[in-house]
Amino acid sequence: MELEELQKLIRKWIKKEVFPMDQTKEQIVQLLQKSGELGYMSFMYDDEQEWQDNVVSAQLCYLQELARNGNSSLAYATFIQSIAFAFPIYTWGSEEQKQKYLNPVILEGKLASTSLPEIEQTLLTAEQVDEGWKVMGKSSYVAPSIESDFYMFTALKSNNEKVYFIIDKEKMQDAKVIPSQMMGFDQVQFYEIEIEAMLSKEYVIDPSVASESSRLNFSFKEVLDLSLAIIGVGMAQKAYELAKSYANERKQFNQKIATYQTISHRLVEMAVKLEACEALIYSKLKHDKRHLAVLYPASTGALRRDVLETVHEITDNAFQIFGGNGYSMEYPIQKLWRDSQQLVLMTCYENEEIAYIEDKNITMNKDEAIFHRKLEEFIYREVTPNIEQWEQDGEVPRDLFEKFGQQGYLGIKFSKQYGGTELGYQWDGRFIKELAKCGSGGVTVGITAHTSIAITAIEKLGTSMQKEQYLQPSIQGEKIAALGITEPHAGSDVASMTTTATREGDYYRINGSKVFITNGVNADYIVLAVKTDPDKGHKGISFFIVDTNLEGISSSKIDKLGWRASDTAIIYLEDVKVPSENLLGVENQGFYEIMKNFQWERVMVSYFSIGVAERSLEEFLQSDKNTIDKEKEISKVKVDIEKAYVLVDKAVKLFDSGIDPTIESTIAKIYATEMVTRITSKILRLMGMDGCRTDLILERQWRDARIMTIGGGTSEIMKEVLVKRLGII
Repeated sequence: MELEELQKLIRKWIKKEVFPMDQTKEQIVQLLQKSGELGYMSFMYDDEQEWQDNVVSAQLCYLQELARNGNSSLAYATFIQSIAFAFPIYTWGSEEQKQKYLNPVILEGKLASTSLPEIEQTLLTAEQVDEGWKVMGKSSYVAPSIESDFYMFTALKSNNEKVYFIIDKEKMQDAKVIPSQMMGFDQVQFYEIEIEAMLSKEYVIDPSVASESSRLNFSFKEVLDLSLAIIGVGMAQKAYELAKSYANERKQFNQKIATYQTISHRLVEMAVKLEACEALIYSKLKHDKRHLAVLYPASTGALRRDVLETVHEITDNAFQIFGGNGYSMEYPIQKLWRDSQQLVLMTCYENEEIAYIEDKNITMNKDEAIFHRKLEEFIYREVTPNIEQWEQDGEVPRDLFEKFGQQGYLGIKFSKQYGGTELGYQWDGRFIKELAKCGSGGVTVGITAHTSIAITAIEKLGTSMQKEQYLQPSIQGEKIAALGITEPHAGSDVASMTTTATREGDYYRINGSKVFITNGVNADYIVLAVKTDPDKGHKGISFFIVDTNLEGISSSKIDKLGWRASDTAIIYLEDVKVPSENLLGVENQGFYEIMKNFQWERVMVSYFSIGVAERSLEEFLQSDKNTIDKEKEISKVKVDIEKAYVLVDKAVKLFDSGIDPTIESTIAKIYATEMVTRITSKILRLMGMDGCRTDLILERQWRDARIMTIGGGTSEIMKEVLVKRLGII
């Protein structure tokens, strides 16, 4: 059974059993019992189940669906039962303990309560005496019911190691129970337990002496982190869905508020952040905590903090869309807002220690390792020593393209027939990301504009003759290519371009100009978009391959804030006669090809952004700066980078599968480019005055990153694309 099938089963059960109820505290207990009887509590603990490596994913999927369907109280109570209580027993408990406590809770509907032992500071102490263990102190935020059958508490031994002890409800008479009044999770009972002195002999779980029997690849702490994060994601998904629906119902000034750009873009931003959070969580599960080519993978603790803070931000934005109605208890958005804030406060306290990894942690197979090692060596040998000079020159030398071509890096995704290696889009993405870590955005964009967007159009649309004449030498680095689309008065609005091509016998006469053309001065040819039928608007656009040595073509270099090693130009075309055989693709079909080409450009810019962010983080880690909360800041940066990576990874897999990636590539572009802007700015601030030094790479990284949210389509235009694609209007 796939996770999608499980989701359908869960949604069907929720629709039948959950929604008809008023969801009081008593009914929450009934639902917990029913879900246990149906096996929804035991995905991780049934050694003969059919989920194999997806057992944790299945358990988290259930928690997410409960929260997504509007019952965060039930989701949290289920988490306490199926994770916080059950996991220690399954992992370290004896067979007797499993039979007495685990199976009744996850299979037979018995109720269990506990707190968050691996996240909240432990206040109970345990001392080993002749009669067993003597436990005393208090435990806070115990949930979900005072009337539970079993209770688990966490205590610290004298050496600060943790033990877990379980007591039956009959023994709870010796403890003091104090109900807690909480802001959220209205259907969950929270309370504090005070124990003066309790002896426990048989039912103590001591991980330090127990033999671990779990077949899971995750620690207790990691499963707790990921479970809480996915509950938050489910809550945020519900908030987003409610806000989207409300925005299409509510009218102001005689129109739906969803039609106002401020509202529609806010909804897109919520959707992008949700996609990033959800993708990161399931990617952590799928890849066993490590990602291919993620330089500094984030800990699950850092992930949890980031996701839950993002979740509350999303519910807060949803609240704002509801306006005054959000303040009314009649609308459920206020409940999600309260619940999400409580989840943050309960699990993300300020003095929490967040582990971070200082060393590179990349998991690769042999071929991948060889590829990365050779590429790193090549960049270190041929690129790094020359960057400062190229930044001053405002361009890279022609022979750099030849050197990249000789190594096969310009043909990674192209056919072997024309000199490529046919490794595919994912490998090309790895190349872009690694190149972006060289320390010069100008070098990176010069190479990638050539191989990723200019000659890609020839590979997709060109005739055999065009491929032999232009694609093959470009893959070898013998010819340099540029893509000419943007005009002084037509950026993202491609249909408004005014450059024209008029048919005159066996050639076309081209007039107009292009701006911000990468490789524009030194290119041997330009893949040029023009109007061949201006009266048809976007349906009258065509592509041409235009040799730059033709009469009537001139260029002037643009002085830029960043990407200084990139040759960027304005191109002027005055009565340029281009042979008709240089028409690329079908006449008047160019607009649709431009849109397709944009999808890979968005992915390219996303990989580019991740590489710049990773290099900036690496430079900061290698510095001697010891700022306040350095670990937490680094953890946040790592989570931000990893979110961008899982989004672009999702998009590039669609490219390799031949599936339309428009939504995924657009989401990745928005998130990754805004991420690199955030991170380069943050690291610059963490560096203090040293961040201002132009002799250090970080200042250049910051300048280079600023164009990312503009090039390849501004974030605002990307949001407009998603407004339509996500059905927000």
